[in-house]
Amino acid sequence: EPMSDRPEAVAHHRILLSNCLAQAQALANGKTASNPNDVYPGKRPSNLLLLPKLDAFYLGALLALYEHRTASLGALWNINSFDQPGVEYGKVLAKPIEKALASHQNNIQANADIDAVTAARINFLNSK
Repeated sequence: EPMSDRPEAVAHHRILLSNCLAQAQALANGKTASNPNDVYPGKRPSNLLLLPKLDAFYLGALLALYEHRTASLGALWNINSFDQPGVEYGKVLAKPIEKALASHQNNIQANADIDAVTAARINFLNSK
């Protein structure tokens, strides 16, 4: 069912969009106040990308944009953006998790490779 057929969804979307635009305005313009906790400096850069619709084409374009940005900044900063230690560590952690998911068992226990929270998530996913 399209969102436009549900008035409450349209209203919620309008509220979310209003807050998005308000945050961009606050970052740009800031706010002065007598209370230092209520001061926002402004002149903060931000980007807002508005898409005509969310489909495979525009989502792919958005992903390509961020991928290009990551690669370009990595080149400027002389780092390999796609070879990060955290990513490598994640790959090591993923191997026993993938085995547990492939087992289709929903009684996985925490162990040296899988913590209790991850085991519970695997059990939930394997029970579906």
